[in-house]
Amino acid sequence: MRNHYDYVLISGDFANIQPNQEGGVSQEEEQKAEQEIADILEQIEKIVDVPIFYIPGNHDPNSLLLPADKRSNLTYNSNNIHNDWTELRPNLALVALGGSTRSDFQKYGSLEQSEIYFPYPYSTDEQFKKDLDGLMEQESMPRNILLMTHDGPRGSSTAQDKTTFLDTGIIHFGSPYLAKLLQQNQGKIICNLHGHCHEGAALDKMKNIRIVNPGSLKHGEFGELKLKENPDGSWRVACFNKHYLN
Repeated sequence: MRNHYDYVLISGDFANIQPNQEGGVSQEEEQKAEQEIADILEQIEKIVDVPIFYIPGNHDPNSLLLPADKRSNLTYNSNNIHNDWTELRPNLALVALGGSTRSDFQKYGSLEQSEIYFPYPYSTDEQFKKDLDGLMEQESMPRNILLMTHDGPRGSSTAQDKTTFLDTGIIHFGSPYLAKLLQQNQGKIICNLHGHCHEGAALDKMKNIRIVNPGSLKHGEFGELKLKENPDGSWRVACFNKHYLN
């Protein structure tokens, strides 16, 4: 197990606090959540002795969403990569952005959508776009990108909840701009790994880009993603396998 993986990637949430609630979250609640997250990361480090890259979701402590120079890693071998990127291999970068945009409920037979879950920290898709563009437009970015986001792309089956309101409608998670970005970056972005929508755990595609939602570890779900280097130095998704804890 220890030598089976190169990295562990976690797309949030870890906790279940409500940072968007009126008055915010108390310092005590934030610190408690941080310690619980550190405990989780330490347990994973004991199982798989490889670097861990993670991003916060919309229910994680606000401290995890601070700029990179104002936050500290919670454990020795884990890295909060929110709104940041790192080179995994020559010509391959991991680009990551946590947090969520708005989610909408749509009744069956209707074209109208109404906001159902409060987004955090991105109250608008334009705010999400600004941060994501800031990452993607860096000149030093490698040739290929593995994009890890907490929220998924709007319209993907991995970002749709068709079970919570089974008889009445569907919940659309995900960022419309993220979906547009994927459409415009065929050949550069090779995969979008995301979380947020527990009910949408699946594998999808937007043209040639794989969309992966491995599901919630709380519910025993996780996945293995294998990337392969092509003869010309570019990268592609070789396979994805869904697993369940015993």
